[in-house]
Amino acid sequence: MNSNTSVDDPPAAYVRPDFNPLAPEYLRDPYPILEAARHEQPVFFAPQLGIWVVTRYADLLAVTADWQTFSQSAARLMPVPEEIRDRVTEDWFEEAFMNADPPVHTVARKAVNAGFTRSRILAMEPRMRETAHRLIDGFAADGHCEFMSQYAYPMGATTLATFVGLPIEDMPRLKAWAQDLLILAYPRNAAVPGSDEIIGKHMSHAELIERWTRLAECREYLHEQIRLRVEQPQEDLISTLVQLRDDAGEPALKTERIVTHLIDLIAAGTDTVAPLTAQLLKFLIEDPEQLAAVRADPSLLENAVEETLRARGTGNLLLRYTSRAAEIGGVPIPAGAVVALSYAAGGRDEEKFACPHQFDVHREDASDHLAFGRGRHFCIGAPLARAQARISAEAMLERLPDLGLVPGQQLDYHSAIGVFMLQAIAFEWSATA
Repeated sequence: MNSNTSVDDPPAAYVRPDFNPLAPEYLRDPYPILEAARHEQPVFFAPQLGIWVVTRYADLLAVTADWQTFSQSAARLMPVPEEIRDRVTEDWFEEAFMNADPPVHTVARKAVNAGFTRSRILAMEPRMRETAHRLIDGFAADGHCEFMSQYAYPMGATTLATFVGLPIEDMPRLKAWAQDLLILAYPRNAAVPGSDEIIGKHMSHAELIERWTRLAECREYLHEQIRLRVEQPQEDLISTLVQLRDDAGEPALKTERIVTHLIDLIAAGTDTVAPLTAQLLKFLIEDPEQLAAVRADPSLLENAVEETLRARGTGNLLLRYTSRAAEIGGVPIPAGAVVALSYAAGGRDEEKFACPHQFDVHREDASDHLAFGRGRHFCIGAPLARAQARISAEAMLERLPDLGLVPGQQLDYHSAIGVFMLQAIAFEWSATA
């Protein structure tokens, strides 16, 4: 459809001027704000960031299905400081999974799919259990732990390093690189007054240099890992990608593309599953009836993971870019606009889910959530993420029977557009457990 709506000056009826998805109070609990928006302005314009936000499940599903209109190429990275432009360029991000459309995305997706086979993921499960119990051994006698740094992030980084084929001792670097990429990402058309200030309000030039320097180091590190696999292939994802050939017998992915996709996978796999596991345990601890059900029947953890993704998923705002004028839920959206998909809001849409604010491990349609996306951009690592969250939670509940939350703590999140990255959460239990 044609629309006279301007990217920067939409009708007042569609504007929600105070919406700030980077505000600490929003990151801690976005649901009151999102629920009010879903009832009052289900598709609205947030002038502080220059983005349109979609909150209804049905509208989210429709946008996700129409990749021709709603392009994936909606995010950019904060500018590379001049001091390190000889080491890294910004344009590599254009071919990242989270930022690419067909045919670029199709070629890469087909190639990486070869590494995410069901048999390979099943083979990872014993290693994940071994890692989980080894980490718990390190703090079980203490009676308390800071869950993210002592368990969730090391668990995720170890799993990812093993799967991809990176040295376990490089785990801390993987975590730092993942956070750098996700924190540097922001909407590509956020050139409205004050928007860059909001996005980068905690980003001094020194921090910008620090994060980009680490990303430059990350790319150089992965180039070296790929060189080693060319010389001596292993049973890992890097070797799979290096050895893939197209119909003409040429490498299916050039080295630069492999590096980009590995960074993408590191970011997605490190800073999403860790908060998911923490939130799953938090939900269970806060609802003794649900916790008792899972303890009585651990197989319920599989659905509990899905229910956590619905009720408190890891995604903040997933960005799309309109290639042409469109309409979402009756609201005209101009060409060249950034559309932000709030899967968090969709997961609690009462038009789709009964009693949406209730966490229920028996919910039959829990897996209808959109946390992993849909269609062409369905998260390629979803099976690995599900297995890791389930195994991580299962080990904690098995080893620490009276697991509880340390009272009085405030949960804080990193300031990132795309994901809810929990910084810390403290658990406690009887030291003799």
